[in-house]
Amino acid sequence: MRFVFLVSVLSLTLGGAAHASDPGLPPLGRLHFSVALARMAMQHRTFETDDTGLFFNAAGYGRLRGDWYAGGEIGVGGNVALFGLDETTTVPIELNLKRGFGLSRHVALALGGGLCTSWVEYRDNGFFGTGDERTASDWVFGGQVFGEILLHAGWAQTGLQVEYQLTTDAGEVMDLISPGEGWDYSNLKIALHVGILVPSRGG
Repeated sequence: MRFVFLVSVLSLTLGGAAHASDPGLPPLGRLHFSVALARMAMQHRTFETDDTGLFFNAAGYGRLRGDWYAGGEIGVGGNVALFGLDETTTVPIELNLKRGFGLSRHVALALGGGLCTSWVEYRDNGFFGTGDERTASDWVFGGQVFGEILLHAGWAQTGLQVEYQLTTDAGEVMDLISPGEGWDYSNLKIALHVGILVPSRGG
């Protein structure tokens, strides 16, 4: 059900935004690259937040045609573990398609989504690291939708991104900590990023 919800949101978002395209120069240049720091809220069982933490990533996109861009992102993130208790880590690799919309000479909006695969790990260190450690890792698949507001001047770029990512259950982790129950690495990220934008020819 969650994947149906994700696809529906992506279709409505991109379809509805198609009418707002700026007919001028491509709003995100020919190429753009960035690094980001995000606050991440993970939802292992339901849409409620189970863990919160930090996420770091690097991204690169190139223009296809018009205002459309394709690219990828790779990152690493995890929860903030207290007293040496359970730690959850995710390392997603994303392939995305997005569309840029010029709002002004130095401001642009981007909406997009794509597919991902993630290496995930769960580590229970025991209370205060008593040595009763249990660890499980797995690969999961998923998808994401996101929106960005971007500020750029010359080759410099900064912005804010909000992304929601859904994943399949992590079977190995589920077997370790909650047999018979769902356990995935779906998450919401709010990120600040900085990078460079290679202007389009003539722009």
